[in-house]
Amino acid sequence: MWQLESIAENDRGAAVSMFTESDAETRRWWPAEFRLMHRVIFGSELKLDLVCTNTGTTPLHFEEALHTYNRVSDVARVRLQGLDTVRFSTTLTPTRRKTQRGDVPISSPTDNAYVDTESEIDLLDAHMRRRIRLKKANSCTTVVWNPWRDAAAKAARSR
Repeated sequence: MWQLESIAENDRGAAVSMFTESDAETRRWWPAEFRLMHRVIFGSELKLDLVCTNTGTTPLHFEEALHTYNRVSDVARVRLQGLDTVRFSTTLTPTRRKTQRGDVPISSPTDNAYVDTESEIDLLDAHMRRRIRLKKANSCTTVVWNPWRDAAAKAARSR
């Protein structure tokens, strides 16, 4: 369960910090001692920070996945730039690695994991006349996911 740590405003915007820590409940599914802090800054840019601290005495293996959901005019008309020549695998055909050639279009169900990535990604939406720059640090994998129309509609109905 997340607990509110602070809400503050500064020159970068409004910052909300939350945390969760290991306890008897978390140890049932993950036997590590940890403190996880998540800070979100709402300003001219949206910034998400996730910090995991090992509070125990044994090594800790940790993987994260911060998902961004971006509103677009028509997903079939947007493109992602910044992944040209990057190797990736897809859950749709998991046994084969591929290499991205050019921009990434989203024209069908997509679940690609691009490896060894540190660069910024640009989401281009010509119809809305905007470019969304996605930046990250201390993460070497970029996932491009879209369930497509039928699965997205089904998920929306189940809420």
